[in-house]
Amino acid sequence: MHHFFLSSMSSSSHIKLAIILSVMPVLITKAIAQNSSYGLEERVPNTSLLINLAQKAPAATISATGLFSDTAKQIVAPGIIPYRVNSELWSDGAEKTRFFALPGSAQVGFSRDGNWHFPPNSVLVKNFYFNFAKGDPTSRQIVETRLLVKAGGTDIWKGFSYQWNDDATDAHLLRESDHRTFFIVDADAADGIVQQRYFFPGPEDCSLCHREASGRVLGGRTQQLNSEYNYGAMSDNQLRTLNHISFFTEDIGEDYSQFPRWANPRDESAPIADRARAYLAANCSHCHRPDGVERGDFDARYETPLDQMRTVGISPSLGRLDTDPEDVRIINPGKAAQSTLLLRTLNFSSFRMPPLASSVLDEHGTSLLRQWIDGMSTSTSIAREL
Repeated sequence: MHHFFLSSMSSSSHIKLAIILSVMPVLITKAIAQNSSYGLEERVPNTSLLINLAQKAPAATISATGLFSDTAKQIVAPGIIPYRVNSELWSDGAEKTRFFALPGSAQVGFSRDGNWHFPPNSVLVKNFYFNFAKGDPTSRQIVETRLLVKAGGTDIWKGFSYQWNDDATDAHLLRESDHRTFFIVDADAADGIVQQRYFFPGPEDCSLCHREASGRVLGGRTQQLNSEYNYGAMSDNQLRTLNHISFFTEDIGEDYSQFPRWANPRDESAPIADRARAYLAANCSHCHRPDGVERGDFDARYETPLDQMRTVGISPSLGRLDTDPEDVRIINPGKAAQSTLLLRTLNFSSFRMPPLASSVLDEHGTSLLRQWIDGMSTSTSIAREL
């Protein structure tokens, strides 16, 4: 039937049909793209969490900030946008949720490789949770909320920490740093209980990580958000969803295959070098980069080639941590036990890395660094990474 129909057509009809058939895949692809759901279908203006530091300090309690529509359940108010990062900063095992709170419908200036440009009075939110019975998500309870607030149209960002009460019904703003000891039920512990000392940063502590050299904002960037996020009803690439709801001042399209993306350090399907470098980028590169800290002068940024990090075969300028001074290096290829890059993460003296707000060993992160360094060939040029 189809063959008869085609044979009875004129040559001009054949040409028209060929043109139609040739463009059909494109039309179908566009139709599918137009009909594809997004993580968020529309953007609601943020009219609740609004902080202008030129007028007044943040509210004394988290319930008064406008962050939550239901404080006890930590349900954020309309217009506050969730996100996740590919590589997390180690926070002593705390689980975290993150949100953007831009004033009204204000937009962010996008950068593919550099820092995003946030509008005046933007607020970035991070909530910290612990499972108070190890391995039991039903025991999860919030302990801290941090706000990072942009001071008007300046390049200055200021951090504020809210400490939640024991009932997790509200949290109060800290004027200075504080510590609390949490008791975690752990069947593997000697007494069935682990005491965990937790650090709450004061306003003066936040700038130690959120440095000018790193762009102040550490998580809100393309490399960290170029990944899937579960929005509840569906999962979607975060950049795609943000672009769809006009979060950016420009249309960035929907093809992010050439956009930078940090690996997830826990994704064992990714190359170990990419995972280790992403871990270092999230935990170290805000200080260890050009114009960062003067001591420990190396470059831990993800995009810096290994032979330009100033780590492989380089003697450390600070404490050698009781290792053989003849053999210890920042990275000693094939010898993680003689590499201070790893040893500082295992140490809890004054040479501890990270130096702030950590009193618990990151077993996964340190194991990852050990495997990466031990896997480097001792005879390999530093220009290559195995």
